[in-house]
Amino acid sequence: MVIGQHDLPKLLESISKFADIASVRILRIQPESTGRPGGQEQEKFAHQRISITARAGYHQLGRFVGLLESAPVFVDFKNLEIKGDQAEPGRQHLTILLEVFKRRE
Repeated sequence: MVIGQHDLPKLLESISKFADIASVRILRIQPESTGRPGGQEQEKFAHQRISITARAGYHQLGRFVGLLESAPVFVDFKNLEIKGDQAEPGRQHLTILLEVFKRRE
């Protein structure tokens, strides 16, 4: 499914709920520009990137990714970076870059 132009806040809320279910602690979630040229106005869809910074264990990350993949909105993982967290062994610092498609109206 593709989101409407005004559905981005609902999608961000859904991502936050998925994180709560999976016990992933989101530190930052924010929409970003795609860095692509403006494109043609005749195109029906636009790319929307969402950057997430979070903290989680491996099992929690797996569950979070599973929830995102089973969401009714098509989510494309563009980048996933995992770094060990020295302050909390067994937890990782995550940087995730997602891309969704939204309708132009």
